[in-house]
Amino acid sequence: MAQEKLAKSLHELFESYEKQRKLNGSASNPEIKRLNTQVLDPLKVLCSEHIEHSKLKIRTGKGSMAKSKKQVFYFLHPEETNTGRQGLYAALVCSLDPEDQTTYGRIALTITHGYEREKELNPHGYETSLQQRSEALSKVLGQRLVHKNDFKDRESGTFQEVGRVVNKTFNIFDTINPASLADDIKSLVETYVRHIESKLKGTVEDYRNDLELEISQSRKGDRKARLKRLAQAETTSKVEYRIEKVFTRNPDVVAEALFLAQDTCGSCEKPAPFKRRKDGTAYLEVHHLTPLSQGGEDSVKNTIALCPNCHRKTHHG
Repeated sequence: MAQEKLAKSLHELFESYEKQRKLNGSASNPEIKRLNTQVLDPLKVLCSEHIEHSKLKIRTGKGSMAKSKKQVFYFLHPEETNTGRQGLYAALVCSLDPEDQTTYGRIALTITHGYEREKELNPHGYETSLQQRSEALSKVLGQRLVHKNDFKDRESGTFQEVGRVVNKTFNIFDTINPASLADDIKSLVETYVRHIESKLKGTVEDYRNDLELEISQSRKGDRKARLKRLAQAETTSKVEYRIEKVFTRNPDVVAEALFLAQDTCGSCEKPAPFKRRKDGTAYLEVHHLTPLSQGGEDSVKNTIALCPNCHRKTHHG
């Protein structure tokens, strides 16, 4: 299987490098290049088996990372970037420097912002801007890639420290479960692709607005034409990933608004229509009188507890 080939190839990459290093100290030799292909091919197969995304490009790294004795396998979404110098990309990084015992033998799975192009454009402020962007993105992506872990790069530390969004590391000299490694790579690449494609497609709110417009146009259009489209339409819904923009809310505000409501809708003044299955409490929805999106406060005085019907009426009635 591709995942077993991949784990074996990664072990062989390090073993061959160690053997060649002892013979001639060379980090650049035909054997390493051949083994790079042995890693790259299983990676491609692994992604094609588990990740339905034909556009995604996978290639080996060159330049500064190779000079620092790290082999990089890039996952690049063509709508986002075609290089590790700029844009967001996912990568598998192998540390091949036996003299650096803090990182030697490490394999890192990362989602990273390339920094070199940004450094050229903004030499004094690029670190701050990249760090802010990475911290914001890690809140969206970080929970999907298990955990962060320090993978300090002595010779090109900025590449890993400033631009890194999420990161997980392994040690090749430990026993690596091939299936677990494959799952983590799958998670890494899927997370990366989903984020890029959701960014390209817009927010959840954009989708809802577009859908409302299309429904309105369909209702106003000719019914015979609509029935003809329905007869030819796919009945299996496609899955899309979108960015969800949310305003954080104070749980104490919600709890107090529900307490003050005493299980009664603040608009129609009827009892809550049903109780929650999970805890038996009355089901009401806390609504902001002045929306948070319009600068309204997240405070008790700016909220009212409503039944679902009245809540929908305030938004759409």
